[in-house]
Amino acid sequence: MPSHRVPEMIELLEAELEEHTEVIDAKLKEIVRRQVRDPALRAMAERAIQSSGLKARSFLTRATCKLLDFPYERAQAIGLASELLMASAFVIDDYFDLADYRSKSTSIWKEYGLENAIITGEVLHTIATSELLVAGQIDARVPDAWLGISVDFSTVFLRMYSAEYENLRRESPASEERALALAYERTGRLVSLCVTAAGKLCCLDETRNAALQEYADAIGRAVQIRDDIIDLVGEPDVTGKPALGDLWYGRQNFLLCYAANCKDPDVRKLIERLWRIGEKRDNVSDDDLQILRTGPLIAHGVNRLNTEISKGLDSLAVWPENAGHTALRSFALALQWLPLAESTAWCPFYERH
Repeated sequence: MPSHRVPEMIELLEAELEEHTEVIDAKLKEIVRRQVRDPALRAMAERAIQSSGLKARSFLTRATCKLLDFPYERAQAIGLASELLMASAFVIDDYFDLADYRSKSTSIWKEYGLENAIITGEVLHTIATSELLVAGQIDARVPDAWLGISVDFSTVFLRMYSAEYENLRRESPASEERALALAYERTGRLVSLCVTAAGKLCCLDETRNAALQEYADAIGRAVQIRDDIIDLVGEPDVTGKPALGDLWYGRQNFLLCYAANCKDPDVRKLIERLWRIGEKRDNVSDDDLQILRTGPLIAHGVNRLNTEISKGLDSLAVWPENAGHTALRSFALALQWLPLAESTAWCPFYERH
């Protein structure tokens, strides 16, 4: 497989994201140490935060503040709450997927048991809600905006679990569009909220508010589309997640749902068979995997991904270029690239497939 030079834009974005993650991880652990008295529970919560990976959601909040020339310190609780909520969701999600690890660390349920995992998730969720409420009390200039943001976060989490419930109880693939809608509700909507919530504090005019919402929605969808593609073609050593996890556990990956409803009868039959055998991975041949990981299936996913990225980039046109504009643009463009396990290089999806 050919190696590709990482674009300078991605190198800079990675460096900035890693630096941001260090700062946010420290702040999140400080919050947990302040609010959780029991040492064992505190250790599990800190472990969940650490294993939730790069803190991209709070990075988007900070970038949006830069775009809008708004002090990030006043919006920081949005980013912190989003990371706490995502860590909480990951703890439970790992059990649903029976995933043994996350970000190369043993998952909470696997190491500490299901009961402790549930408690850890609930604690992180409660702390996130508390951070938003405290921020609203401190920032008396826009109390109504903070109240609305708190309601939005609660709504996002309710929709996340409702979508997860539908995802778990389905015994056959949904339509492609329904799968995409479920994916957006499960994780994309929280990504979107990290952008739009910062906008609420700024009291934007109608045009700019609509443009920010369009960017947020497009990037929220793109993140999940990319995640579904990586589930099929990603390398566990890089992604920190089991390969083909959506297939083995019958989750509504939009590409699998697209394949189940496509015109090619051989592909449809393959999906039907694999969906039935579930975790019986030994019954899946290399030829089966080749069909899933190459050709039209991935090309379709990349086309959907690029469509959303283009929508997001177009929506940034209403703002003059500044550091926030650059960060949001780079974040969108970076979604087109796939990390490789064979080297430290990256390659575009379309060049690998």
